[in-house]
Amino acid sequence: MMLWSLLLAVLCGTAVALFDPMLEQHWQMWKKTHNKNYQTEVEELGRREVWERNLQLISLHNLEASMDMHTYDLGMNHMGDMTQEEISQSFASLRVPTDLKRDAVSFQVILPLFVYCKASSLFSVISLFHFVRKSSA
Repeated sequence: MMLWSLLLAVLCGTAVALFDPMLEQHWQMWKKTHNKNYQTEVEELGRREVWERNLQLISLHNLEASMDMHTYDLGMNHMGDMTQEEISQSFASLRVPTDLKRDAVSFQVILPLFVYCKASSLFSVISLFHFVRKSSA
């Protein structure tokens, strides 16, 4: 048991060293903003790794968008610590109620993710990131 605890401590210390220390404040702010609390330090380290990877993807995409390689920008949202598979699974479990009436009514839906396409002026639901319409200048 003592050996297991020591090994876990060493692995956690090694994992922390792999993270970008410049992002620590941003990680803490993101967790506070989205009310993220993890049950164990190991879980938090794993979520931090996913979050940093997603942040890198967002930064690269937005750099490309600034060079007109994309028509939209990406931004971090509440699902930034989730993998693509986890997000897909969470949406796959959503079910439409069988007694849902199909009458035309006014309602509001808060979608966690969306993309604006300039060419078609349509919004489409996508996964992992939320998109921000680029200003046409």
